[in-house]
Amino acid sequence: SEKDCAAVLNRGTSGVLALLGEEGYPYAVPLSYVYDGEKLYFHSAKSGHKLDAVRSNPKASFCVIDQDQIIPEEYTTYFRSVIAFGTVRIVEEEEENSAQFDVSDTRTLDEVVNWLLELGYIPSFCTACYREGRTGDRFMTLVKSGQIANCCQPNALMTLKEYLVDYASEDTRRKGEAVIAEELKRVTSDKIRAIAARNLEEIEHGKRDFRF
Repeated sequence: SEKDCAAVLNRGTSGVLALLGEEGYPYAVPLSYVYDGEKLYFHSAKSGHKLDAVRSNPKASFCVIDQDQIIPEEYTTYFRSVIAFGTVRIVEEEEENSAQFDVSDTRTLDEVVNWLLELGYIPSFCTACYREGRTGDRFMTLVKSGQIANCCQPNALMTLKEYLVDYASEDTRRKGEAVIAEELKRVTSDKIRAIAARNLEEIEHGKRDFRF
């Protein structure tokens, strides 16, 4: 249903954007995204193969994997994903009404995090992929296998937990703790969920910098 699709997009933090590349070859690239309930927003460098492809043909699809749980005894996989189809428009930073770059927004970080939590998003401060060298082919291997969810989802929760403990207001922390508790249940791997739960408890007691 449309509601279920929106829920997947709200929970997700990354997906794969598919475009038509040079000489008619498909070009698929992993991207972080923001979903505002109607549109998907991607951040990009000002030049590169991705933008060249968009300018050549703006038609695209975007896939977000929400669940990829292998059930060996049933010879199947419990899979849940969303594929969105549409056109990509390049939003220049100079556009005053850009939803992605609103320079008139004077809210504090805590106010923005609080707002995102109310909308059902999980504010993530994760930089694990860059720090672990999960880029290029290594990142794509995780995406194709669906295992990237075992990194992104718990890392988002743990970095949010660090923010809540170290910097958040009482109201933001209350909302954030509720979101973390609910989202932790959605981690499909029992092993990853158990490790993440243990790390979250360690963060509460002062330890930092956990990552998958």
